[in-house]
Amino acid sequence: MRRMIGIVVTAVLLAGASAALAGVSAPVKTIFVIKIGVTGHRIDMGDKYIYGAPLGETITWTCDWPFSVLFELNAPLDMLPREGKELKMKGRPDAVPNRCYEYVVAVYKDGEVLILDPVIIFYPPEKDRNG
Repeated sequence: MRRMIGIVVTAVLLAGASAALAGVSAPVKTIFVIKIGVTGHRIDMGDKYIYGAPLGETITWTCDWPFSVLFELNAPLDMLPREGKELKMKGRPDAVPNRCYEYVVAVYKDGEVLILDPVIIFYPPEKDRNG
């Protein structure tokens, strides 16, 4: 699974770099509210599992069932107070730009724990990207 994620992330980053060089937006979904759904016995986060956010942005995950989000050690995110069905983390401005940060989403539904491992990428503000 990790190897497949690495291959997909590499392909997306290469496509994004190629697109950036050509002056086209990268194919990474830019969103700051991530809706976690469940379809059958699987977590469903739509058609993309790689999300991008500017450095320092707050990211919100929402889910209709009890859930948690766990990032890799030393990920540049600070947990904010939980509000109902939302979990918020603030990306620190010292995050390494364009690095993939792996994380795990766990959802508890009908006595079962469902797991998914998407990726988030922090990118520099547009003024820093365009010189």
